[in-house]
Amino acid sequence: MKTIGVLLLASVTALGQPTSIGQVTFLPVNEEGKPKETLGGQVRVFEDNQKNRGRQISIHIEVMPARQTTNKAEPMFIIMGGPGQAATDLVGFFADILQPINQRSDLVFIDQRGTGKSNALRLSGTYNRLQAYFEDDFTNPVTLQQSRSSLAQENNLSCYGTRNAIADLEYIRKAMGYPQINLYGTSYGTRVALAYINAYPKQVRTATLKGLVPPGLVIPRDFAADAQRSLDLLLADCQQNETCHSTYPNLAGEWQTFFARFPVQVSLLNPETNHRDTITLTKDIVALNLRVLLMSPSTTRNVPFWITQFNQGNHEPLASAMLAIKKSYRKGVYDGMTLCVLCFEDYPALVQLPAAGQANTFLGDYWINRIKTSCAIWNPKRSQTKPMKVSRQNTPVLLISGNRDAATPPVYGEEVLKYFPNGRHVVVDAGSHSFDGMRNCVENIICDFVLSGQTQNLKTDCAGTIGFGEYRVK
Repeated sequence: MKTIGVLLLASVTALGQPTSIGQVTFLPVNEEGKPKETLGGQVRVFEDNQKNRGRQISIHIEVMPARQTTNKAEPMFIIMGGPGQAATDLVGFFADILQPINQRSDLVFIDQRGTGKSNALRLSGTYNRLQAYFEDDFTNPVTLQQSRSSLAQENNLSCYGTRNAIADLEYIRKAMGYPQINLYGTSYGTRVALAYINAYPKQVRTATLKGLVPPGLVIPRDFAADAQRSLDLLLADCQQNETCHSTYPNLAGEWQTFFARFPVQVSLLNPETNHRDTITLTKDIVALNLRVLLMSPSTTRNVPFWITQFNQGNHEPLASAMLAIKKSYRKGVYDGMTLCVLCFEDYPALVQLPAAGQANTFLGDYWINRIKTSCAIWNPKRSQTKPMKVSRQNTPVLLISGNRDAATPPVYGEEVLKYFPNGRHVVVDAGSHSFDGMRNCVENIICDFVLSGQTQNLKTDCAGTIGFGEYRVK
């Protein structure tokens, strides 16, 4: 990695004293789950940073400073997905897996506007009863209208998308004094990273993109087909896996009868009251959650167990998994920002596209309909943010896909690779959308790539040796 000539990070002279990186002032964060070295700061930007006038908002930044304070190298900026995840929620995870990079490079986490501590935007759904965790705010007109009315009083909701995010990234890069940066983007974060590369190609030394969202992909048009592909891989694998097949010899048949059982009432322990409540599960909500369960090998391995148990009348294992998903979603995804991205970037194109052939998928057209329902309220005029132009770039790019990914299958990575002659696409056959199951391999490939700045001689053999793991049998 090329050495940055100017020492950017001023040393901390005493505990709690300000630290400067370029023109930005930082203080220790001291939050549970984050390394004690983590620093936090903020910059002020225009909410409408395309016109650079009017109201200003704060963008929150956290940094894991390079272990070396001299001979430093280009930093790595972490861009999360969703859309709606806050990068600073993952400081501890990335500080762990990117330790070799962090020796000489700052790791920079920016809460994308609308998430975390960067003017967070959230729906005002009420969760004072257990049933609410098994309902969908995106299809609730009352919640949507109340949330939009409340948030739009102060916020210009059209200013919380990808184009605004890359302008913030560039502003922060300059303010922190970094001549060049390395990018890491995951899921929707790859849309942001690709847009940044194309807007500021000279400022990007390398880009690592995992779970690709290719240019022109209209979210969520292909969600049903991609999720069905992941399920079909699971069913085929279970047929060939001795343990799975012997435990669930008629899994395909179990699957065929599964959705015929809904709606169904389920008795479930409420962990907040320690009493049992009766909830109603609908086909659409279960399908919505099943897509999420297929995004991680550790939960995908449980799907045969959950389906067969449900068919036998034991509803609690699946319902409990769904409850955990919703609680995690409520904590980690800023759904108001999610709608700002989808409703101004994807929805105007989505309503113009012909049906994508969802009839033979378990998800059907539910995701498409929930976006049409929510965006008709969030963006009633169907105003469309100007799309980003994407062209061929010489930036060294490492693309990573999980073959079992229910959200961003490998074909998306192949499509992105066409834009990068210096790119390389690594497919983890047993991998999915999350980092689950890829440890002790993929992070080593990433670190080797960023440290060397090239893709030609990367050792990627370990990606082919990662196993899917053991299916749950009881």
